Amino acid sequence: MTGREVSVGEMDRTCYKLSDYRFSISTDAVSFREFLAQLYPTLRCAPGPCSSEWVIRQETSPDDNFLFSYTLYDHEQAVYSSPDRSGLLEYLEWTILRQLLCHHDHLLQLHAAGAARDGQGLLLCGPPGSGKSTLALALLLDGWQCLSDEITLLEPGCRRVWPFPRSFHLTEQTMSLFPCLTQIADGGGFVDKSGKRRFDPSGIRLDWVSSPASPAWLVFPEYRPEGPEGLIPLGETESLSLLIDQTINLASHGSGGLDMLLRLIGRCSCCRLLMRDLRSGRDLLNTLTQKSAGKTAVLCHKGLSRSSAGEKQLCADV
Repeated sequence: MTGREVSVGEMDRTCYKLSDYRFSISTDAVSFREFLAQLYPTLRCAPGPCSSEWVIRQETSPDDNFLFSYTLYDHEQAVYSSPDRSGLLEYLEWTILRQLLCHHDHLLQLHAAGAARDGQGLLLCGPPGSGKSTLALALLLDGWQCLSDEITLLEPGCRRVWPFPRSFHLTEQTMSLFPCLTQIADGGGFVDKSGKRRFDPSGIRLDWVSSPASPAWLVFPEYRPEGPEGLIPLGETESLSLLIDQTINLASHGSGGLDMLLRLIGRCSCCRLLMRDLRSGRDLLNTLTQKSAGKTAVLCHKGLSRSSAGEKQLCADV
């Protein structure tokens, strides 16, 4: 029954679950159903009682019977109304994200994309524009499974990082870096005000979401269209400084949060990734994670120089 939508009168209701938190989204607006399906497709679950119930209703303006607006209700209380579908969907998506993070506040939350292979996790940690989502998608196409495109969850002992799966947020320029996806992404669907489209990775592989993985590599990507590229090993102090800036709920854990970050650093090979384009970033990550008897980090060097104009948009588009 996973992913099944049920109808209540004229209202379509879909239930979702992340760990033990359940929520539902219902709507009577046919035009919303396709877009809602793109938000959290992997989290769909069997119908039943939910902790949060959001409803979108299509309503007509009291002054103009031909003008439609849309209202979002949280447990029957109106919280947002607009004739702009994209604006309402962005508001709903942000509201759901806040609720999910609040419910999982006992886990340390990193602003990081994550991928896993053979039970080992790779965390790509950094601010918007650092290329996290694009690299995570490239790794998914290389056979990795995904933990998240933007937020990863660490359990207190840092032995495992938990998946936070959702549709990827990608611009058309970013999608153009992956010609093999043109048959999967038809250009339709919900696009937010920043120009990012929602892309469901299940079109690449149905089992795209990783199980909880043991963190093994902690990487801080940087896009540099000119100059050197490579992997620069980082020490504990610099890694901690970079991690603190990208920890979402560090204040919730107090001094214990710093201990968790230090424990994570101790478990991982930590490095800064300098990349000129998508190709060089992907290849350097493969070098880092490949199983060999030699070193797993490569010092900064002048390597791959080939780069299409589209690839040079890597960080401007993510």
